Amino acid sequence: MRSTAEAMIKTMWAFKKGMLFLDLYNDGTGNVFVGRNQMYEWARPVSGVYSTQEQKGKLNEKEAKSWLTDKLGIPEHKIVVRDAVMRSMDGVEVFGVTQVVVDKIAGEMVGMIQLSEDGGSGLHYHEAWHYVNLLMHDSKTREDIYRSYIKSHP
Repeated sequence: MRSTAEAMIKTMWAFKKGMLFLDLYNDGTGNVFVGRNQMYEWARPVSGVYSTQEQKGKLNEKEAKSWLTDKLGIPEHKIVVRDAVMRSMDGVEVFGVTQVVVDKIAGEMVGMIQLSEDGGSGLHYHEAWHYVNLLMHDSKTREDIYRSYIKSHP
């Protein structure tokens, strides 16, 4: 078991991905594995509906979280403010990202909004629009809205 753990640690450090986990069971057996490191996950490119336009002014984190929680009902722990600009999967700078998924077990929609401190004042309103749009419109309607916007704002 020790040589397995040492090999996993060397692999983990070589690729700078993950952390070592050890599951111990009541019968005295165990399992060693490398899992994803949360810091590594945050460093990965973001996906979802995102904002690429930096707003003017400075983001007020407390006000933004309070407004999003009050108006949209998103729990404060699902609103993440980062101290850096994020990147999309295709390398574009991202100042905010909204993700909505269906929790099949609980039978509910679960949302998360990430904001960059560098995104500026009012960014949370823009991300709130994406959140509502994701909840209220099917993919065809969303595409129609985006096409219409692009057509009128070349």
